[in-house]
Amino acid sequence: MIALLLAALVQNPPDSLDARIDAFLKGDAAARAELVKLGAYAIRPLQRAEGKNPKVVDALVYELKLAAAYPQWPEIAARLDYEATPTGGGMAVEWAPSLVRNLGLPAFADEIDFGKLKAKTFDVRLTGVSLWLILDDICRQTGLEWGLFHHHVVIGHPDRLWPSGPPVKIVDLTEEAVARAKKLVERLADESIEVRESASKELMAMGPAVVKLLESNLARREGEIAARCATIVENLRVTPKGKFGKSGADRQDLSGEDEKLSDRLRAFKATVNFDKQTLRQIAEHFAKVDGLPIDVDAAVPDKPVTVSFKASHVHDILALITQSQGLDFTIRNGRIRIGK
Repeated sequence: MIALLLAALVQNPPDSLDARIDAFLKGDAAARAELVKLGAYAIRPLQRAEGKNPKVVDALVYELKLAAAYPQWPEIAARLDYEATPTGGGMAVEWAPSLVRNLGLPAFADEIDFGKLKAKTFDVRLTGVSLWLILDDICRQTGLEWGLFHHHVVIGHPDRLWPSGPPVKIVDLTEEAVARAKKLVERLADESIEVRESASKELMAMGPAVVKLLESNLARREGEIAARCATIVENLRVTPKGKFGKSGADRQDLSGEDEKLSDRLRAFKATVNFDKQTLRQIAEHFAKVDGLPIDVDAAVPDKPVTVSFKASHVHDILALITQSQGLDFTIRNGRIRIGK
């Protein structure tokens, strides 16, 4: 019994995030408050524990998403709580934003890596429930995620929207731990599933410090080793904050003509459809049609972009397009600048 308790503590020490999530699922109000304080950093760790109590986890994750919305969008909570009865089966992932728009919400699709999806189609399984539960169900089927950024429901891969967990200080493994980890990696290909599972759990318990060693095994010819290492790395790797949030223009302290241009971007709405257009072509459109002075840095690649917006603020359009491309935009000397 003592050995089992010690093993449990090694895998889930009392001060760990997993321990706080376990306590929350048991009704611990203090643990819940700690998770709320973590905000967006708690979203993905909570989702990994969803199977233990889906209803309770989903409700808290939804609360955290509302709190993490940028900018804050007070009326969205009421809109997401509206009940809907959409129907459909075998819908392609590409149609998810259109479905969201049909449900009355502005939507934007981040770049999708179809090789990373659980499924390339989804069924609308829930009817007569809140819109946010329908969004959750679509994402659960496909492996995607959703968040609220720049007055849109943004649909994309989880690691593009949310950090994998709170920042942690990674302590290097000791020589003994490295030797142990290497042996465990070889056990991932053992004939016994019990041995493979035990090795996976022990490697997980070593924490983020073991990620580098596991990454060196991702190209192993043994499929079981490569696959299990990839799964553990995905669960342990600590990714930074998501790609969406404050734009460079949001962080600037603007005045004069620059402030006037910023106010214009926030007040002016546009309906646009760009089909495989580069950022330079998009900039030319806004310059020609709307008189917006936009410069695109020479280092920005001519990568085709396909996006659609209906009556959206131009500030939001620029923020979503640039952030989805790993870029940003600022305002200087009366002009909009798109770049890194």
